[in-house]
Amino acid sequence: MKEINNNISEDYCSFEVSKLLKEKGFDCQCNLAHISGEKYGTTTDLLESGYGLNVCTNSQIQENKDEYGWTGYIKDKEIVMKPTHSLTIKWIRENFGMHIFTDFGLGWEAYIIPVGYQGEAKFDNGSTQIDRHNSPEEATEAALINVLKYLI
Repeated sequence: MKEINNNISEDYCSFEVSKLLKEKGFDCQCNLAHISGEKYGTTTDLLESGYGLNVCTNSQIQENKDEYGWTGYIKDKEIVMKPTHSLTIKWIRENFGMHIFTDFGLGWEAYIIPVGYQGEAKFDNGSTQIDRHNSPEEATEAALINVLKYLI
């Protein structure tokens, strides 16, 4: 019998994608956040961080920083919510009418298509050139960056 791998977790957006999401108006509830200061931002579980937050939004983070006058390490850091890839794809689809999905051809490729579109899908770089990635997570991340920087 094949050994089952249960050491699997959700895929979360990078610090770069999370910052772009915040700029585009993303304010959905999340329980993880990126904190600036490290090369790619560190991650904190808001409930265990000692800042009295559980699930919250980007706007609630700012309100808490202002209202409670957070001090020390966190006061001068940029904090952005860290959503899953799944939540982000759904938010983009619901708000901007674009769907992102991955497929395996000669490598992992991401596609961006308008919801309801019946024609040819666009590749993650917005052209007819296919960008190949090592994993579906890398392909998704590349597509999210493309959509957030250039399409919405």
